[in-house]
This record gives sequence, C-alpha cells and structure tokens, in this order.
Amino acid sequence: GRGFHFSPKMSLPPIKNFATTAIHAGQPPDPRTGAEIVPISLATTFYQESPGKHSGYEYGRSGNPTRCAFEEQIAACEGAKYGLAFASGLAATTTELASLSSGDNVVTEEDLYGGTGRLLNRVAVNFGITTTMVDFTKPEFIEKAIIPGKTKFLWMES
Repeated sequence: GRGFHFSPKMSLPPIKNFATTAIHAGQPPDPRTGAEIVPISLATTFYQESPGKHSGYEYGRSGNPTRCAFEEQIAACEGAKYGLAFASGLAATTTELASLSSGDNVVTEEDLYGGTGRLLNRVAVNFGITTTMVDFTKPEFIEKAIIPGKTKFLWMES
C-alpha cells in the first residue's frame, strides 16, 4: 500500500544503549525506498481506496509517517509504551488537563506561561477544575496547597 506506518507488531533488534535508541527507534528501513531514516512527510492528505479505507494515514493533522516515527522514538528513549507529539506546548497542556474531572484540583506555581495561566483560570474553571497557585520555591507552601483526594497535578514549568 501507499505510505508506511510502523506497527507495534513489527520489531527492531534489541537496542543496547541510548544513542542507538535515539537514532534507530521508530525508523526501520523504508520498505519502498530502503531509506534508513523516515523521510519528512509534508503531505496533508493521503490516498484512500474509499472513505475511511486507507493504509494508515488519512489526513496530516490526525497523523503522518514522520510524526509516528518521532513518537515511537521518544517512547523508546523514555522506555515507554507510547509517545505523543503535539504542535505546541499549549496543545500538550490542554490534552493533560482534559484527563481531569470536575472537582479535581491543580496546584501550580505562580509564575506560569500566560497561555497556561489563562487555560487554567479561564477555561478549566468552566469544567469545575480548580487551580491553586503558590510559590514553588517554598516546599511547605506546595505541601499546604495539596487537597487530599482532589489535587491531581502539581504543575511546574521551566
């Protein structure tokens, strides 16, 4: 078929060190071209035999070979089962916050990226998620801010 998608059923030889993992994970040789490194895919749309019947990719925003290879590489370097890549830090933050439920609490530092602060204080609050901002240079303030059973994240940015 068109395109290439590394599936969990495929495997690479055991990787013994980080440098090798960082270079080779998620990048088996391309079966069509033999390329050792996954080419950068700039395609926004991918061939479909019929609607919803594709070879692994349908639209660039939902996935592409380059992003999949990167996600697999990151997962391998971290020793994780999965890796996720986002277009921006705020997209990653939004995804993390979406795992919370009404009544949950986030304890965070006072000095946040403006987008994170607005997301917590103007958006998450509409879903019943509360935020407690404290001075993270004082561990006792962090400890005091934690609400047992409610605080799900200690959110730090650097």
